[in-house]
Amino acid sequence: MPHTVTLVLGDSPGPEVTKATRKVPDATGVEFNWETRAVGQATQHIVGTPLPDNTFESIMRPSRVI
Repeated sequence: MPHTVTLVLGDSPGPEVTKATRKVPDATGVEFNWETRAVGQATQHIVGTPLPDNTFESIMRPSRVI
């Protein structure tokens, strides 16, 4: 059964760092269902808030944030 995990993409670190970091848990052989969510200044410009409701709700689920 895969573990659902929230992967928060912010303004920093960059996407290349996030991609590399994600490889570590993926290399364990444990199955993950990654919920990718955005936060930060770029998100503010797009949706009007730096922390959208769907990101907050995903983060608040127990044992889900990386």
